[in-house]
Amino acid sequence: MAGITLSVEDASFSFSDGQITSLPNINASFGRILLVKGVIGSGKTLLLKALANIYQPKTGKLALLDAAGEKLPSCFINSQPEFNFITNSVKDELDLVGADKTPFAEYVGRGINELSGGEQKKLAVRIAMQLPNTSVLLLDEPLDMVDDVESELLASYIYEVSKNKPVIIATHDKHFDKMADEIITLGDTPQTNPILPARQRRCITELALVSLAPIALSVGNGELVCIYGRNGSGKTLFVKGIAGIGIRGYKSSHEWFVPRGERGFCLQFPEQMAFHNTITEEIADWTGINRASEVLDMLGWQGRGNVSPFALSDGERRIMFMFAMLAAKHVCVFDEPFAGFDAHSRAVVASRFYDFCNAGDSILYTANRRADTFYANKIIELK
Repeated sequence: MAGITLSVEDASFSFSDGQITSLPNINASFGRILLVKGVIGSGKTLLLKALANIYQPKTGKLALLDAAGEKLPSCFINSQPEFNFITNSVKDELDLVGADKTPFAEYVGRGINELSGGEQKKLAVRIAMQLPNTSVLLLDEPLDMVDDVESELLASYIYEVSKNKPVIIATHDKHFDKMADEIITLGDTPQTNPILPARQRRCITELALVSLAPIALSVGNGELVCIYGRNGSGKTLFVKGIAGIGIRGYKSSHEWFVPRGERGFCLQFPEQMAFHNTITEEIADWTGINRASEVLDMLGWQGRGNVSPFALSDGERRIMFMFAMLAAKHVCVFDEPFAGFDAHSRAVVASRFYDFCNAGDSILYTANRRADTFYANKIIELK
């Protein structure tokens, strides 16, 4: 069935710094699932936000039409899950939208900020699939931050519900490839990925965690260490604890052997931290102005220094912050650094991680997908 048409014609958008971003012309029909793919920065999120009237085109037009040519109401679900909630508690959120509480029994009684990023993502998507008065859902990276097991379950749920509530999904994930009526790709696909150098043999340590029992962990010079676990296993709590961010009911005891100024922490969604007028100023906040051009060269962004960071995609801003931190610190801690990245971007970030660690510096990062543990030379699994 192909009863819905997505049409984009000569659409361009203007941002506060005067940058103009254009979308390609699109004419696609689907009945249940339309996939939008492309590398970070290709315009996937821009397309969804424009369809939801969050962004208005400066020129051209976009339309989401039914078989009779009538415009369809849509709802955008942000890739950053906390932006999808209005209240502070799961129960209040469910009451607000009139959702059936039965599927959410494990979350009712908890605060939104008590959930991990992956748990928030699952909750936001499942609530959205129950929303009334919405004909089409616009899901931006719905499996981003969701672990391997839950990704399979959530993808199957979205497919099942799409019989009655069609979806347009912007994603790098392959879970939906065989479910989609049509797949459109924005931008150019890189022909090659960076060649990753060999790392020393990995050792795997399994820790049985009960109520976030103490984690015994040391990170040595030149080590690239991954803390792996499913959603809700305590990865983010651990990272926030060693970063000194207070969390109710959780205490962290740790000792650092590097000065405070030489260690950096990049929590989930660092793209929210942008507040300068240009990319150069944003990077210089970490590195100093003299090294900002060096980071731009590493990113391959020569000539983009005067662009507003808000003209970048979320993924591009995240890479910008990670590269800036790696240029400024000797020990870096990243929470889910590979979440939502396409294969090329993953390889670019992993290559930079390897260069950093091969120079004798150290990285600790978290992951909820087995594939993202591949880059580490030491893995600690939270059970």
